[in-house]
Parts: sequence; structure tokens; C-alpha cells
Amino acid sequence: MNGAPGLDALFANAHRRALEMTGPMLAAYLKAKIGRPHVARVTNVRFANTVARWERGTEPDRYALNRMQLVATLLLALEEAFDDPGGAARWLTLDNPGLGFRAPIDALAEGAVPNVFAAARECATGAR
Repeated sequence: MNGAPGLDALFANAHRRALEMTGPMLAAYLKAKIGRPHVARVTNVRFANTVARWERGTEPDRYALNRMQLVATLLLALEEAFDDPGGAARWLTLDNPGLGFRAPIDALAEGAVPNVFAAARECATGAR
């Protein structure tokens, strides 16, 4: 990652924390932060109730787990960068001019992972 060492550490620490979470832990964390419909969208599952099953202990498939880890990494890093506890979730779910006026969660669901992380890093730089 290019950028300030502090920013690299921020995202590396957030990624490590996301990887330490189990599928059910990730599902519960993300549901609390952004809601089941957004978690379902980014993991490409058809029904939001699937997220509830994950919360209760059903392990998600590898793709869904990876997507939840990516979203958790973003949220954890941005939560640390912002003073506002709800700012990270708002950033993730509101239209972003740097992503063609798409919400980062939608851009992630469409596969634009590098673009979303670049936008998050830029946002975190401005917040610090």
C-alpha cells in the first residue's frame, strides 16, 4: 500500500482484526453496522435471511466470508479514522463521487474492490 505509514498500519490492523472473526461473528458485526440487506448484497446472497443463519452459526461459503472480511476491514479502519461512530457505516452506504456516485457497498458488490479501498484510504487520510 502506498501512503502514510500510519494509514498502512490502520488498514493492516483492521484487516488482521477482520480475519480473526468467524463467519458468524462477521455476520453479526456487519448486520449491526450496515444491516442485513447490505450484507446480503455484498456477499451476493439472494435472501437477507441467509445472513441471519450465518449469525446463528452456519458458516458462509468462502466467497461470502471473503466479502464480509473486506467490508469489516473497511468499517474497522474507517471507524478508527473518524471521530463519529456511525461515520464509517454512512460512508460505506452513501453515494460516493469518487466511485461514480455509487455507494461503496454497491461498488464492492460489483467487484470494484481496489477502487473502494483507494476511496477509503483517501477518506481516512482526510479524516486524520
